[in-house]
Amino acid sequence: WVLYDGAAVNQVRWGTKQPKRRAPCVSVSLHPYAELRKAGVKPRQRCPIFYYRQEGIADVSRIIPQMETQRFEDVVAQRGIVTALRNQVASGRVGHAYLFTGVRGTGKTTCAKIFARAVNCLHPKDGDPCGECEICKGIDNGSILDVVEMDAASNNGVDDIRDLRDETAYTPSACHYKVYIIDEVHMLSTAAFNALLKTLEEPPAHVIFILATTEIQKVPATILSRCQRYDFTRIGPEDIAQRVEYIAGQEGLELTTDGAELISRLADGAMRDALSILDTCAGVTAKIDADVVRRMAGVTDRSYLFRISDALEAQDGAAALAQLAALRQQSVDVKRLTEELIAHYRALMLAALPGGQSLLSGVSPEEALLALSESDAAGGSAVISTLGSAAIYTVMTLPTSTGVPASTLHETTQPAA
Repeated sequence: WVLYDGAAVNQVRWGTKQPKRRAPCVSVSLHPYAELRKAGVKPRQRCPIFYYRQEGIADVSRIIPQMETQRFEDVVAQRGIVTALRNQVASGRVGHAYLFTGVRGTGKTTCAKIFARAVNCLHPKDGDPCGECEICKGIDNGSILDVVEMDAASNNGVDDIRDLRDETAYTPSACHYKVYIIDEVHMLSTAAFNALLKTLEEPPAHVIFILATTEIQKVPATILSRCQRYDFTRIGPEDIAQRVEYIAGQEGLELTTDGAELISRLADGAMRDALSILDTCAGVTAKIDADVVRRMAGVTDRSYLFRISDALEAQDGAAALAQLAALRQQSVDVKRLTEELIAHYRALMLAALPGGQSLLSGVSPEEALLALSESDAAGGSAVISTLGSAAIYTVMTLPTSTGVPASTLHETTQPAA
């Protein structure tokens, strides 16, 4: 580490003086004067306020890399979309505007980047980028600026779109197409959408727009009608589990089958969430099983859902209210609890219906067995009849945003009969 005093840094900022190298310290602590004395250097009166790292230290990087997919062939699920995009690249019939929509972590931005490389690749292979030509390498390392990725969440003003529209008039510097990837396009303002409208309708021949969004309902119909729309579906638990096991093997991690299945259920169809959970677990141990995943992902025992449903089935209002009060005392989020109850009763209904067991998703095998046992013991009609009382108890007993139970608000706001 080399120390610079504040005056020298200020002079360098204005270009009037080069900084002087000071004596290197043995280490850096909260007391730089003490370190200077250890090195045998008399400290200056002015306190050094800037530290400059001279030698590289251990790079703090992600243990599990994102392992970004480089080819359409490696995209998990989304077979129909991948086939359509590859055929367009192979035939040379490329559109001018695309709209990728779907929930988070389903591969929208990944497919957009692969498509941007594929349409500009010098030697494409069956619609896939080769990854070895100078164009593919230049786009990957950022030396070629013909592929622009824009975050509409932080660049949502009309001036940002006007600047982008002005840039489209210039031809690409190295590629065949200039590709603009606008992520979270639904965050654009109304004026920004209007500024983008004319460019989408009649873009230059060398420009391709790829819009990505998770909230398609917020995109104006005038934008939708000018784009080729592709809907990305949630990734199945089996596909996520296979991909997570493959990545764990590539990184030298011991991931059990139970751990991979639990990660796939917690990811809820999002590959990015699955990789984040795996990354968190890998930071603790290289041997990852279901217990490690539960501990690191913050998964708690959800037996309270069965206790609530049992109390409602037995028409024991006191037990149901006591369980809700205990959960509220533990600072359980009320909105989250309501969503869990809805999913819980859905699982009970599916378990009670003939052939509904195959539709159970997002629940562990233990919970599935409990749901099957309860549905067999109570019968399908009893489970379905309990839903009405469950909804009434949930709505009337859970506190509102004001902290007052909804039943109290109902009683105080209704006029006397």
